[in-house]
Amino acid sequence: MSDQSAPPPPQARLAQMATGFILSRLVYTAASIGIADHLASSSKSAMELATPTGCDVVSLARFMRTLTNFGILALGDDGRFSLTPLGEPLRSDVVGSVRSSILTMGGQWSWKTWEAFPSTVETGKPAFDMVFNMPVFDWLAQHPDEAQRFSEMMVTVHGAESIVEAQASTLD
Repeated sequence: MSDQSAPPPPQARLAQMATGFILSRLVYTAASIGIADHLASSSKSAMELATPTGCDVVSLARFMRTLTNFGILALGDDGRFSLTPLGEPLRSDVVGSVRSSILTMGGQWSWKTWEAFPSTVETGKPAFDMVFNMPVFDWLAQHPDEAQRFSEMMVTVHGAESIVEAQASTLD
């Protein structure tokens, strides 16, 4: 009889770490097509969600079944998918939503920056600056939609600053 509470061997843990990007892309895709928002009011089949999400029905069904493997969605006997408690924070309209955070951290500009991270370690130069030829806040100033998501992510991560705190930080 094996001890099920024993940690996996180092090889398995490292392999899991190295492939973590796959789960990241699955969660990002769910956020980007708004799956949670579409399932907020009721369970739905992939057929019902294909048109509003702009997805191929067969690919969408496979993708949604994959999300059930990670506990984000549940699949009923009737072939309809519903949100699980883990999937609820993917909704854009709930307190504690992480949708903007996921779209920011898993978005293309973040993806490209992390792809350049080995060069940062080698050279000491910020990856974002190498990829986009400017500091991150200069880039955000030129991309208001991404800047809005970034701000929403920061509120999720750090909480909302009071006006007094925000004013005090500009005086430093």
